[in-house]
This record gives sequence, structure tokens and C-alpha cells, in this order.
Amino acid sequence: MTFAPSNKKATGDEIVTTSCCECVFAEYVGDTQTGCSMGRLEKYRKNGTTVLEAHNDEKEFFVVERFCSAFRDSEWKDVLFYYSDDLSEKPEDRVRREIKTRCGVFVGFDDTCDIDDLEKTLTSIETQVLQPLYITVANSSKISNLFIMDMLRSYFEGGEIVYTCSYVDVNELSTKEQTEIPEIWRAIDSAFKTTAKNGYYAATRAGNTFSKDYLSSINHYINEEMRQVILIKSEDNSEGYFIQCSLHKLMHGSNGKFIVDKVVELSEEQDLYHMTTDIKTVKEIYESATSNNSNSQL
Repeated sequence: MTFAPSNKKATGDEIVTTSCCECVFAEYVGDTQTGCSMGRLEKYRKNGTTVLEAHNDEKEFFVVERFCSAFRDSEWKDVLFYYSDDLSEKPEDRVRREIKTRCGVFVGFDDTCDIDDLEKTLTSIETQVLQPLYITVANSSKISNLFIMDMLRSYFEGGEIVYTCSYVDVNELSTKEQTEIPEIWRAIDSAFKTTAKNGYYAATRAGNTFSKDYLSSINHYINEEMRQVILIKSEDNSEGYFIQCSLHKLMHGSNGKFIVDKVVELSEEQDLYHMTTDIKTVKEIYESATSNNSNSQL
């Protein structure tokens, strides 16, 4: 069987594949690929992803039946070293920076919350090891947007996080079908429509806090453990939920039913259990990996 080198997402009923043939991270002995310097082949196999043996007229290599975000060709490497200011950075470290999880954070703030609650949540976001791209406070309280914007400015001005406060009049959003859905999530739905970007987002209510490794552990789960994710939830709701923005749009957010409940039902109906998990599991895997790395360096 011969595969042309490719790294394309398929359309229709085709299988998504990534060929290692021209990837700079493919490791060879002679003309035969033996591994991946990113360690991804082992993780793909462990997670049940099909890894095929293939060849062309020049060499033998692997083809993964999944899109690989770390695929880079020799041109990428040449450009990287030509323009790089830091020649000591390994290509593997560079690509890890390029593919780190793109995520925003939505914080729901209503009249059941107070300013101290919001400060607690903002502090936990400010101290994240892996910073989010943006933060939006979905404000459905009587406190003015200007006051909250001043708070956001005190935390994030001068940094790379884009911040905003979106005022939401929940009375205008209310319908008979929505009455069972807490105001916080309806407000986040409204703010999502105007401020969300591509990638993922995390959502919580003011007063809840994220552990400092919250986003780092999720990034490790997705980009190092090679786990596919549509939803990461918190069983006690202490850290809200983490979800794909595209899925939120597809399922119309919490319209009619809380988005987390919708996605859980979807995973049960379509046998997607492996794509939903709890943040506790994600953190345990991350802590185990970082502990093993520390021990190996001793």
C-alpha cells in the first residue's frame, strides 16, 4: 500500500489521516521510520488511534488515522532557524508553543455574586501558568460595566490577555423554555455570541476559582496525551466547564437545556465517552506526568 505524503483534514466520509513521510519529527533508521521525536506515535496507539505502515518509492513511514497538529515539514524548520532569535530552542519546544490550547474564559456575574467573588475568580485566572487568550465577564448584575472594566484593567492591563465586560439583560433573554436554566449560564450564552473566538472556552461563575495548573493540565491532556476533547466538566462545579467553541455554536449553547447536559447526552447517544471527562482525571494525569519528568531528571 502506498500513501502520498499528506497532512490534510478529510471531508465527507473520508478518513482523516496524517502522513509522517515529510514530517521533521519523524525518526528514521536508514529509509525506515522508527518513531517520532514528539513521542506521539506511542500515545496515538495507546489511545486506540490506528497507525498504519506505509511506503513510497523512497522510504517507509507511518500514517496516522487522525489529524496531527504537530506535523511540520522541512521548510518550516528552515524558516524557523533562519528567523529565530533563539537558536537554542529545540523544534519540539517551538511546535509545542505553536499548538498550545487556544482558550478563552467566561465568568458569569449576577446579583447573587459580589465584588469579592469576582476578585477571587480574576485572581485565579491571572495566576494561570498557561494564560488564556481572552476573558469576558458576562454581567447580568446591577453593577455597572465601567466598574467591572476598571477591575479587569487592574488585573490584565499591559498583558496579552484581551479582556471585556459584556452587559446582559437576562429579562430580554428569558423564555418559557429557559426558566429552568440558571441566569449565569444564559448570560454567558449571550456574551459568547459577541466575544468568543475559535478554539475552546472555560466558563464558571464569579466566586469559583481555577487552580493555577487548570489550563496547563488541559493543554497537556490534549497535546501531550493526545486525548480528543469535546467537554471537560467539574463534578462539583467548582471550576465550571471547558468545551469546544464550535460545539457550543452547533448545539446553540444552553438554549433550551444547559450546554453541559446537552454534550453529556450527545456523548451517550453517539458513543463519545472518551471525549468527555472530569477535570480531576485531567489533573491526575498531568501531575503524574510532571512528577515522572522531575524524577527522570534527578
